[in-house]
Amino acid sequence: MKNKKYMLLILALCTVCASSCGLNKGKDARSEVDADVVVEEIGADENIEEDIKNALESADENVGEIISNVESETKVEVSLDSEDETELTKEELDKFEELFATEEYNGFLNCSYDKPEDIDWYTVLYLSMNYVDCRRVERGSDEEKAYFKEIGIDVTEDTNDSDLELLVEPWAFKRADYDSYIKEHTGISLDEIKDKEFYTYVEEYDSYYWKPSDALYNFLKVSEGTRKGNVYTVKFVPDESDTYHLSLDYSATITFKEENGKYLIMSNKIHTNEE
Repeated sequence: MKNKKYMLLILALCTVCASSCGLNKGKDARSEVDADVVVEEIGADENIEEDIKNALESADENVGEIISNVESETKVEVSLDSEDETELTKEELDKFEELFATEEYNGFLNCSYDKPEDIDWYTVLYLSMNYVDCRRVERGSDEEKAYFKEIGIDVTEDTNDSDLELLVEPWAFKRADYDSYIKEHTGISLDEIKDKEFYTYVEEYDSYYWKPSDALYNFLKVSEGTRKGNVYTVKFVPDESDTYHLSLDYSATITFKEENGKYLIMSNKIHTNEE
């Protein structure tokens, strides 16, 4: 008898769930199912009607919550999927051409990457060193010696000035400033980037060090762009009016998103004439 009672309760729960499957019927449809109907439909003994009522009330609350969550998630998905891709206006294109011509953002056009973690930060930061408070390390200082030691060069008091002149003076920036720049321009942290070997890190000074070389400034102009939601995709091409730098001979398609008034870089694809 006990097993039969449990089986009837299970059947009752199945009945209310089946009744609630139509998401568009809402809670009113669920409330139409009552114990009397279930008792009649499944042929249950009226002695367990109270147990069925309790089971239905509990099931109705739980099923209602589940359905509400599903309805909410469905609306979000529809909203995202229905977002149209629109062409950027001339004003928007001009704004992004000006933005990526700055030292702060130009370096992001100089390398290819599918996600922020893969960015070549040596290339990007070469033009943006002012944004990480980069400074020249004082010649002959303990900090410079610590850097040279880190890269395998032992500089002592006996090292003469002529030998020091052969060593390129390093520049340095704090780890915290490096991390802040990455977060502000991509949304990820220094710990998340794929390659941390672009610069030499000295723990004693909590700083990164590098030796300057020639920088590549990207002389490109915007040709077209689209927006979908808060995500922008903009194509840059060589500026034909700039005959001096036309030898760069490549274009770039960069994707970024806008959040809280800032543009976070997502990916960049460099195209050459051979592609």
